Amino acid sequence: MRGNSRAVIRRLWQSIRAQLVLSFMIMSIIVLVLSSILIYYGVLDILKTRSEDSTLRLFQQTEQRIQGFRAEMDKVSKLLLLNPEIENYMNKEKDGANYDADDVIQINGLLNQLSLLLKNYDFISSIYFFSSDGSIIGLRDDEPTVVSDENQKHWQEIAATYGNAGRTLGDILWVRPEVSQRLLRDLSYKPINEPMISVVRGFSTIYSKRWNAFVISVNESLLENMYGNLSKFSEDETYLYDGSGKIVSSSNKSAIGTTASPQLLERGDSEYGSFTEQNKQIIYYHMADADWTIVRYVQISDLVRDIWSLRSKMMWIVIGNIVIALILSFYFIRKITMPLKRLTKGMGEVEKGRLGITLENVDNEIGMLTRGFNRMSQSIYELVERNKTAEQEKRQIEISLLQSQLQPHFLYNTLNTIKWMAIAAQAKNVADSITFLSNLLKPIYNNPSLVWTLREEIQYLNNYIKVMNIRYGEHIVMEYRLPETLLGVNVLRFTLQPIVENAIVHGMEANQVIGTITLEGREEGDKLVLEIEDRGRGISSGELADLQAYLANGDPLSGEVPQFGIGLLNVQKRILLHFGENYGLSIHSVVGEETRVTLVLPHKIVI
Repeated sequence: MRGNSRAVIRRLWQSIRAQLVLSFMIMSIIVLVLSSILIYYGVLDILKTRSEDSTLRLFQQTEQRIQGFRAEMDKVSKLLLLNPEIENYMNKEKDGANYDADDVIQINGLLNQLSLLLKNYDFISSIYFFSSDGSIIGLRDDEPTVVSDENQKHWQEIAATYGNAGRTLGDILWVRPEVSQRLLRDLSYKPINEPMISVVRGFSTIYSKRWNAFVISVNESLLENMYGNLSKFSEDETYLYDGSGKIVSSSNKSAIGTTASPQLLERGDSEYGSFTEQNKQIIYYHMADADWTIVRYVQISDLVRDIWSLRSKMMWIVIGNIVIALILSFYFIRKITMPLKRLTKGMGEVEKGRLGITLENVDNEIGMLTRGFNRMSQSIYELVERNKTAEQEKRQIEISLLQSQLQPHFLYNTLNTIKWMAIAAQAKNVADSITFLSNLLKPIYNNPSLVWTLREEIQYLNNYIKVMNIRYGEHIVMEYRLPETLLGVNVLRFTLQPIVENAIVHGMEANQVIGTITLEGREEGDKLVLEIEDRGRGISSGELADLQAYLANGDPLSGEVPQFGIGLLNVQKRILLHFGENYGLSIHSVVGEETRVTLVLPHKIVI
């Protein structure tokens, strides 16, 4: 029983239908799984890119708000510097910690000016004035402060802050919360319950040698409100860090004063960008004018929250598609395999030698194979028939050549006898003519090969020219323009002489058979190109069209064989018979100017 089951399974597996169904199922599952993975990561990349783009736009808007805030703070510091009451107080020399009535009046005036600024700029939490002599005057939430720091600890802290930042006392300096905490400690009875960000501006007056500084502070939450809308989810985090890498402001208050991520600091040269770290997308934007960088942490899980909600639906869709694909595959594969069986049977018939058979065609992809099989079967049949015809023609040509060798042999012996008779009679012209004619006949029977070298072909052609010059009076000049490397190339025998004969008899007769015939040769890839050109009477357009049609299919347009086409047709047929349709001869002619016959042969002839 188990053996029968194995046999059934083996037969099913050997069935092309079962193989196609199983292959289709496997490919469908692989494609669906890979597609789901690619779609997931593709959508994730799109979401990351969109998150980066949208965050960048929000960063740019936030930058404008922060730059506006910084400009307001800079404006307040300039108002303080230009205030005449403050300037008068700065210029007055004080006697240690002792204050007279004028000092009290000036201090009250200065406090009034500070109070007025705090009312006009209600976002400012405190303004303090520090002097290098240890005096401190300021206001925080309407709480005045007038202190004389004999040890000058606060001023030393300000000087150290400038030194650590690598800046001079005349510059405006933004300091982070922990530095603000050190600068403002012990100056107010109210505790500082939240981080403060301060602007420090050192200055000196013309009439005083003392250095002074303003410290203008705001609550860090004010700065956070400018970028707080960037955090869409509770897990998101947004913060600012300065040029030293310390976090200045953050939605996570415990992070203030800590150092930003090392990967962020390594990217300090780039204006903006994003990267992934510990399942978070970190997007950053550097505000060049402020020397601050704004950073947003986005949880990857927040980006794919909607994707995961579709995961179960996608799984059911995949399973449903597999079931539908299984049912449809049985139907379509059966429809496909029937023409395949007919095609297999037809190929078996061709293997048995039944050429030219055709199969019933179908209108699907297998129909293309069936049409290809029908064309192949018919082409093989036609090729076999053409080969048979070509072999018969070759055998006929060989028989004709063997028969033609007998007559030249007898004629050569006869001409040799006549030559000696002419020599005995001292008729040199007759003897030379017979010698040249004998040299023309000798290769016909002496060498039965179908090819010889181009050098031998030229020697044969020279003997023919000598005979023609004896006939026409030494007025025919043959000029050769051939590289030495081409002389050893094999060519079909007796291909140039018929072309040159046409040039002499039909082309130069108008010039009393006077002129130059040029033979030029070159290589073009795997082809040998020979051009024979004469400057005779040329061929009219009607005669040329008739001749070209005669050479193409043996049937002239006019119905009459051209008088100068028989020899050319013989050469054309021999080339096509041995080498195919990619080779042969072509003719170009201009009446009264020139005629050029181009002969194309294989560079390497194998027969």
